[in-house]
Amino acid sequence: MRKRTSKFTWAVTIALIAWVVLSVWAVVSPHIYEPSGPVTAAKASAYLGIAVPPEATNIRIFGYHQGNGYQRMVRFEAPIAACLRAAAAAVPDERLDQADEYDLKRVRTMGPDNSIAEPTWFDLSKATNAIAAGGGPGKPRVWVDQDHEVFYCIISD
Repeated sequence: MRKRTSKFTWAVTIALIAWVVLSVWAVVSPHIYEPSGPVTAAKASAYLGIAVPPEATNIRIFGYHQGNGYQRMVRFEAPIAACLRAAAAAVPDERLDQADEYDLKRVRTMGPDNSIAEPTWFDLSKATNAIAAGGGPGKPRVWVDQDHEVFYCIISD
């Protein structure tokens, strides 16, 4: 005669199956984080791991991750001196040089499968007299639009 499975065994089995399903979902599904409006400098700094100056306004952040791939970005408006300080702090060993026009037009916020639309507020393609520095896997890439006093940053895998 076969022994009945206890309620405890069923509960453990269901919990393990749920854990496996959630783990797979966490790895293969894209996860997007984009607050509906501007955030505080402290929140943006904590999210990106780079210092956002207290005088920054209209601070927007975006991020996604899927598997091991990720991208985080910020855009804010601040006096040019604050933007330059933020850029120097984000990429301390880099020199800010004139940004290439092609670079300004080709930057996209996309997942590995190109399914994630670029936030409309990340308007780097409208930048004029921009300087840039940094980049590479896991390292910030920054731009400062000197004419409009706007700072942009992307950190990605």
